[in-house]
Amino acid sequence: MTAENNLLMISDLHLGEDLNSGPHPPPGSPESHVSQTERALTSFLVHYTAWRQDGVPWRLVCNGDMIDFLSVALSPEEAGIEGTEEDRLYGFGATCQAARAKLVRVIERHHDFFVALARFVGRGNELVLVVGNHDAEFHWDEVQGDLLGALDHIWREETGSNDSIRDRISFHQWFYYEPGVAWVEHGHQYDAFCSFEEALTPQDPDNPQSLEENLGTAAMRYLGNHLPVSPDATVDLSFPEYLHLIINARHDDAWKFAGGYTAVVKALGAQWLKRVRNPEKFKARKELRNARMQRIAESVGLKTETLEKLHGLRRPPVFIDFFAFIRSVMLGRLLTTLLLLALIPFVMPLFAFPLNIAFAGLAVVLVAMIHVWLATGRDNVDPTEQMRKVAAKIRRIVRAPVVVMGHSHVPLAQQLAGHGWYFNLGSWAGGSERDLAFTHLVVQRSQGRVRSALCRWHAGESRELRAEVTRVPLGAAEPGLSTGY
Repeated sequence: MTAENNLLMISDLHLGEDLNSGPHPPPGSPESHVSQTERALTSFLVHYTAWRQDGVPWRLVCNGDMIDFLSVALSPEEAGIEGTEEDRLYGFGATCQAARAKLVRVIERHHDFFVALARFVGRGNELVLVVGNHDAEFHWDEVQGDLLGALDHIWREETGSNDSIRDRISFHQWFYYEPGVAWVEHGHQYDAFCSFEEALTPQDPDNPQSLEENLGTAAMRYLGNHLPVSPDATVDLSFPEYLHLIINARHDDAWKFAGGYTAVVKALGAQWLKRVRNPEKFKARKELRNARMQRIAESVGLKTETLEKLHGLRRPPVFIDFFAFIRSVMLGRLLTTLLLLALIPFVMPLFAFPLNIAFAGLAVVLVAMIHVWLATGRDNVDPTEQMRKVAAKIRRIVRAPVVVMGHSHVPLAQQLAGHGWYFNLGSWAGGSERDLAFTHLVVQRSQGRVRSALCRWHAGESRELRAEVTRVPLGAAEPGLSTGY
């Protein structure tokens, strides 16, 4: 890949997020935000395939969650793959074989986008894919190869050419880095609900053909893909909101929720127990990660010690600590609530009025105090602030003028200490005129300088979210690339 390309950065496309049994408008309907996302992405790619600044090719950086493998609820019968009873009930988890089948479904569902993407690359541009938490299945070479093969096939069919476009597409499991320009990563490693203990080696030590489950993956598989709520709500909802959801749910949905919740607790409990029973396997996985980190350091021109320092900024998954796990799945609050509901009817007849009322009131106050304590210890489900703080640390460690993330779906441009800038790319998976979907970063090089602008795709063009833009010499750390909104 060439260093002089201009950059387009997008994040969180979530292609395939409606391929489950959750509530979705019919595909292609005007109210389907998935269809709106695809139309916007396709027009975006068509525009930048045809237009270049000063004739310079583009490098499109898809900064994680391009494919939403987590949301594709694919059963063994649909995939033609042998599975377990759990697979039949909830759909396949994050296995290599299932990911390959899911990718076929996503490409079929979003065929127009992939045609536009193949044309974009085929016309001399480049594609960089940074792995996120919803497409962590790109960890496997086989899944990467399937996407490369599909895009290559589309391009050859389109043009009748025998030329391959594979060498203009690259995958980056942790980050994409251009010295003196930008450090780019998805950002889920700073979210304890969605992080992997080892981002470079996320496979389960007991089953290397399956990724390790975290709270985000488990909640999506067992709950979000099967209930009449937004998939993201499976992590975002508070305990009272969950109670309200269950109380107002239909009978079959309430049972689905109970079964799915039990499966989440079981899956994360199993992850915690594995580390207690067989720590040697996880030590071996860490050693494999260290070896991969050393190779990456050599390839990007950074010291291994620098990458180790950056890796140390991550937040470990919530199930690593037993009490954090209990709080994160709200198990303590659930058990105390059930105990209260069971205890009051049993104990109240044992006391005469008004002692029975006093007892009931005291029990409610005690449970409420326990709930407050457990809620205070539960990790914040919104990673926005944590990611901003980490971006400032990354800037200091690698001296990158710009640090770019996604994951939170909240577009952001914020100046950091030392005149650097933190950009969050937001999300394309929205579609509403009200919620700032279709945001992206445009980085243009001209005469040894770099111009960076956070934009929104609207009415066939990239519109800056704020007009003020600072130009700096290419590679300059001060004052940093900047724009905002």
